Amino acid sequence: MADAKAAADVARGDDLLEQVRALRSKAINLLMAAERAGDLRTALRGVAEARACVELLARLEGELDERAQVNVLVAPEWLAIRAAVVGALRPFPEAGEAVANALTRLEAGHG
Repeated sequence: MADAKAAADVARGDDLLEQVRALRSKAINLLMAAERAGDLRTALRGVAEARACVELLARLEGELDERAQVNVLVAPEWLAIRAAVVGALRPFPEAGEAVANALTRLEAGHG
């Protein structure tokens, strides 16, 4: 029973993707017809619709990553910690330099 439901879900997903692909093709065809007719206003609407179809298709196919990107290297908390560590090591110049170099390598992605 679960296999049948899974197969139906896959079929619906495939059908949805095919419908979006068909809409994209239709939008592009109408866009091209409007351009050939010199109807720039309609052509511009066609561009918007084609873009929306492409975006939806990318989202459905998992090609569009909409997760928030967080750069912790510019977060106030990290900057405060970094300053505190470097400041605490000021009386120990060699250790401070070693830690500063290590942090710089990590921040550059060469950890």
